Amino acid sequence: MADKNHPFQTDEINEALHIRRPEIFAICKRFKVKHLDTFDSGSNGVEGIGFLVDFLEYGPWHNVEAYYGLQRALEGIFDEYQEIGYISVAALKNPHMKRSVEKTRTSFYVHKT
Repeated sequence: MADKNHPFQTDEINEALHIRRPEIFAICKRFKVKHLDTFDSGSNGVEGIGFLVDFLEYGPWHNVEAYYGLQRALEGIFDEYQEIGYISVAALKNPHMKRSVEKTRTSFYVHKT
């Protein structure tokens, strides 16, 4: 059953996100994340979590290190899910993918200045 604040997510995913919120926030701070949103990345009946990320800093090496560091860190705490998707806001250019993400996108973390 979906949470009204997270229309795509099941109770299990909502609980997993809630339980891991402090750890996810610490990861976001470590990798200088500006925004981290969730979206439905499941397919063919497989439950999944998608993360849409926007970084505070952009540069050739920061993006690579931050993106893959964030990905590894999140995979480490969500290892029970078969479908985990990652995309940066800067890379979200495909109109079909953009519509799909926007349909289920939910704000999860916002950097506070």
